[in-house]
Amino acid sequence: FPVTIDPALPLFLVHFGDYAAVFSSWRCCEFNAIGYGASYFPSLYLIADFFDLFSFKWSATIYLLIFTSYTVGFVYYSMRNIDYANNKLGDAAIIGLLTYPFMFNVVTGNYESYVFICVSLFFVFYRSNHYNIASFFLAYAISMKAFPIVFLLHILSSKRYADVIKVIVFATIFTIIPLVIHDVGIENFASYFSRLQESQNMYKELMYYSVSGVHYGNSFLNGLWALMGFELPVRKITNYWYVLCFMVFSLSAYRLIKTRYTDWQTSLIAGCLYCLLPITSTDYKLIYFLIPLCLLFLNFSEDCTLQLRIVPFVLMFFLLVSKAPIYFHSYPFFSLNTISNPLIMIALLACTLFPNNKIGWYKNEII
Repeated sequence: FPVTIDPALPLFLVHFGDYAAVFSSWRCCEFNAIGYGASYFPSLYLIADFFDLFSFKWSATIYLLIFTSYTVGFVYYSMRNIDYANNKLGDAAIIGLLTYPFMFNVVTGNYESYVFICVSLFFVFYRSNHYNIASFFLAYAISMKAFPIVFLLHILSSKRYADVIKVIVFATIFTIIPLVIHDVGIENFASYFSRLQESQNMYKELMYYSVSGVHYGNSFLNGLWALMGFELPVRKITNYWYVLCFMVFSLSAYRLIKTRYTDWQTSLIAGCLYCLLPITSTDYKLIYFLIPLCLLFLNFSEDCTLQLRIVPFVLMFFLLVSKAPIYFHSYPFFSLNTISNPLIMIALLACTLFPNNKIGWYKNEII
C-alpha cells in the first residue's frame, strides 16, 4: 500500500523510508498487514496510531520535531551544570544534531529514534532514583524492539533484581495493550502471530541474509561479512551465533554484577553489545553512544577532578562520525564504517570491562 507523497514535501522527508513503511502499513491494515512495516512488536504501533491522526506530511514533521527537540534537550540537560562561558544550548544542538547517527535517523525515519528516547530516559530516571519510572521507559523500549533488553545490564549492575521483574511485567503489559485496543482477541491471536512471523521473516531475508543489511551495518557479523565479501555463511551460523550472544551477555552481566561501574560505563557496555551482537545492526543504532557521552558530562558536572584518558574518548567520538566514503570489494555495500565501527566498539569494551594501569577511561583506574 504505497504512501502518496505530497510534491511540496521537503526533499529530506522523501527518504523517510522506514517511517513511511510503518505509516502506510498501519493506515492500510493495522494488525492485519504483512510486510516490512508490519514486522515490529505491537506496542510500537501505539505510537504509529498517534501519528496516523495526521497526514503523512504533518505526521513526519511532528515525528522529527519531537525527536530533534528531545535530542537537543537531552544533551543540554547533561551539560547544564558544567561551568564554562560558551552558549550551552548552541553546543548541545551541535553535539546532538550534527552527529552521524542522528542524521542517519532523520534520513531513514526508523522508530529506533523513539526507542532511543525511552532508553535514554531510563538512564536519566534511574540515576535520579526514580526506579519505577525508569523501569516503565525501559520496558516500553523492549516492547517495541526486543534487543533493548541488553540494557537490563544496568539494573543488574545495581543489584536491584526486583526491577528486572518489573521491566518484564511492564513490557508484557505494553505488548498486550495495543492488541486489546484494536480487538485482536484470543481467537484471532494465532492468525496475527502468523502474519507477524511472516513479516519478520521478510525482514530477515532482506537484512540478515542479503547484503542489504551490510550496507550501513555495524554489528560484528556485518564487519566480518564486509571483510570476507560474499563468503560468510550467515544462514548456517545463525543458531550458533545466538548461543554465543547469550554467552557474551551472561559473562558481561556477571562482570557487571561483580565489579562496580558508573552509569555511563554500563550504558557504554550495553550500547556496544546492543550494536555488536545482532545479526545486523544499522547505523541509526549508533545514536545510543550519545547516552554514555551525556552521562559522562553529568559526572563531570558532579566531579570536576576526573582525569580521562584521551584514547577511549576519541574512540567513542569516532563512532559518532561517518567513515563511509571508503569502500571494499568494488561494491558500495562494504564500507569502512562496516569494518571500523565493530573494531572501535570491541576496543571500547576492552577499555571499560577490563581496565588496568595502561588502558581504561580514568588515568588512576584499576579495577
